[in-house]
Amino acid sequence: MLRVGGVELDRRARCCTVGGTSVELSRRGFDLLAALLANPRRAYTREQLLDDVWGSRFVTGKTVDVHVVGLRRKLGDALRISTLRGVGYRLETDD
Repeated sequence: MLRVGGVELDRRARCCTVGGTSVELSRRGFDLLAALLANPRRAYTREQLLDDVWGSRFVTGKTVDVHVVGLRRKLGDALRISTLRGVGYRLETDD
């Protein structure tokens, strides 16, 4: 179980809750969130996320961008995923 802020991610059951309410995520969205939650405050390049989540580079970095937008929309204010210009993304925490 991964927990950051009000978000809980159960990898075994492949379910996500925000403040106790279930949130539906796509397979890739779930895997992307799991990667970010595993190492909060770590800066990830788009290429690292493509390798970790998609397992290939046959898709572009824009694919990551689209999935991050979807996560932001679904998770609302429960999590903050920062865009690092020219680099990629980082999950912010208050700790």
